[in-house]
Parts: sequence; structure tokens; C-alpha cells
Amino acid sequence: MLREHLDQEDVRIVSGAGARIFWKDWTERRARPAIDTRISRAIIAIEQLLPAGTIRLADICAEGTLSVGRFRHLFAAEIGLPFQRFVLWRRLAAAFESLIEGTTVTEAAHAAGFADAAHLARTTRAMFGIRASDIVPQR
Repeated sequence: MLREHLDQEDVRIVSGAGARIFWKDWTERRARPAIDTRISRAIIAIEQLLPAGTIRLADICAEGTLSVGRFRHLFAAEIGLPFQRFVLWRRLAAAFESLIEGTTVTEAAHAAGFADAAHLARTTRAMFGIRASDIVPQR
């Protein structure tokens, strides 16, 4: 629909000389190919294991047919992040979702698989430069 609209009219969404060309090129990009099914299964396993604590690469790739090295390479290529960094991001996202829903920092930390509230706090400060409690909405 956007592509048709851009083709029919002289619409300027982005200012500047190349705006129409930019948006036309952007809308004609091909969709990203589907993620490898082995990686999709690994992501599901990661989500299920988050509250349990440690998620080891060897445990996740043991479910598939790939060696640890090949799995690590394929995971990074498909997802765009190394395995451990992805797990950390998912833990942080789960903790932040819990905090937004109104849980305490300790409850959010445990639900996301952090050892304790201090572990969540250190990780949040290292990644974002803020306190984990800063995520909590003001009431």
C-alpha cells in the first residue's frame, strides 16, 4: 500500500532531495529469510530456561545436530549477536518487563534468571548506566 501511494503521488516523508527515492528503495527491499529452524528451537529453549539461571551454550546446542563451534557461528550469523550476549539481553528484557508489571527488583531478577537483585543492578548499570529501580514506573 505504501509502495502504491509513493508511486502515484509526489509524497515527501523525509525532507531533502532524495526522500522519495529513499522511501521507494526502502519499501522494495526483500524480506529477511526465515531464521534457521535449529536456531528458532534454540531461542525457544533459551526462553524456557531463563528463570532457571545459567544457560550454557553446550546445553542448548546438544538438542540440535550441530557442534558447539558451528552452532555458535550460525547463531551469531542468524541473530546478529553472540549467544551469551543474546541470553543477557533476553534476561534484561524479562526483568524489565517484570519491573514494569510492578514486581520488586528482587522478584524481577529471580524471574529472569539473575542470581539476585544486586546481579541485575550491576548488569543494568554496566549495560545502560542506570539503576534497575529506574525502570519501575512512577506511580
